[in-house]
Amino acid sequence: MIRMKSTEAQRNLIGELLEFAERFAHQNSEPVGGHCQETIRLAQKWLEAGSATLDPVQIKADLVEYVQRYADMAGEPEGGGCRNLLERAVYRLPSAKDVSRNWDGRKQRGFEPTSSQVLVIDAVQAALGAGKFYSDEVVAYCAAFLGLSEEDRLANFDRTRVEGGMFGMDCYYARDYLQHCKDVAAEAQARTLLQLREGRALGVLVFNDGKRVTGCSVVEVRDDDTVLSGKCGSKILVLAAKATAIQHAMDRACERGFRRDDFARFVAALGATTACRPPDDGVQDVVDDVLGRAETYGFQPDDGTVREAVQESANLVGVTLTEEQLRQACDGVMAAQEQKTERQRG
Repeated sequence: MIRMKSTEAQRNLIGELLEFAERFAHQNSEPVGGHCQETIRLAQKWLEAGSATLDPVQIKADLVEYVQRYADMAGEPEGGGCRNLLERAVYRLPSAKDVSRNWDGRKQRGFEPTSSQVLVIDAVQAALGAGKFYSDEVVAYCAAFLGLSEEDRLANFDRTRVEGGMFGMDCYYARDYLQHCKDVAAEAQARTLLQLREGRALGVLVFNDGKRVTGCSVVEVRDDDTVLSGKCGSKILVLAAKATAIQHAMDRACERGFRRDDFARFVAALGATTACRPPDDGVQDVVDDVLGRAETYGFQPDDGTVREAVQESANLVGVTLTEEQLRQACDGVMAAQEQKTERQRG
């Protein structure tokens, strides 16, 4: 038996199942030493110490059995808390025609994995965390992690010849989704560190094609990428690039001796310059006006209304803001709101 690495999601799930199993044991007045009571004892021991001698997959399977019996005994309808928990706790093997369709939107904003997909995602995370890399290793680990039933194992290759079967495809798409989440986080971090704005000078960049682009600067910051201008020889270039592509282009140019600073040194210097820059009085006046009106009229700007509030205050105090200053003012208002909330909590 493979011993699974504990994950926070796995611990939370077993904790929730344990609560209903305890109710089942109590309602049936099961004596100490009974099978349900023993399952409860092992679950508590595993949650407290995460003992390597205990198998969380088997513990979860036993708990699911008693939670199912508790739901049946209580006559709980579909959609009840206990039934919803069981839905989240038990992996459902997708059909051959649905497995790809179920993951279609995995790289789109707002994608919400189903309860079964969440279980696969957690299993794949555990497999990668345990050092598994090759697909067959990951699939085998995930099957053991989820306690794939014998029925599911037999049905896995029904009407499909894909390596790993339908379960293997589920694991593949879950891994692809996790990589996408990682890429999105890296892009957001790079964009924040570069402080991209119109006119920002980026210097020499070398992108994947190996060509040196000199005098690069930001033309426009868009939702999904940034428009840059620069020169390649005597030719003027205008191109769109992700923030992570700019990051790697800086490092590549530094490695090849075309610039002195790599990405890390560039953003460090940028941060120092920003920290030393005196506050923009116009921006601060706008922030102060928004906060003053919020205090006077009893409203609280949030992510959906702060931009409108800032624009209105800019008109009231007679300040014309650039797009960058508008973002700075919005950030200043939200930061002040958060500080106020923290003080109230304290």
